[in-house]
Amino acid sequence: MNKKLEDFLKTGRISQDDYAFWRSRLEDVSFAVCDSILELFDLLPDKIGWLRIMQERKEAALASKNNEAWEKIVEEEASQFQALSLSV
Repeated sequence: MNKKLEDFLKTGRISQDDYAFWRSRLEDVSFAVCDSILELFDLLPDKIGWLRIMQERKEAALASKNNEAWEKIVEEEASQFQALSLSV
């Protein structure tokens, strides 16, 4: 994890649950991925918790090999991102 993302996560602007989740998921990702995630968090700070919930749901669907659930989650996420892009 790059220092900028780690500093962002430590600011206290996110919940402890969000901090722990993202810290564990982003520990070993490349600097380029960290920069992209940081840009997303900066752009949508009020959606960090929602992003965590969506990721947890996707991980659960993958773990249970539930393709139907996976597809529903991805559709919901895409719809939400589309709505967000229209409001910007």
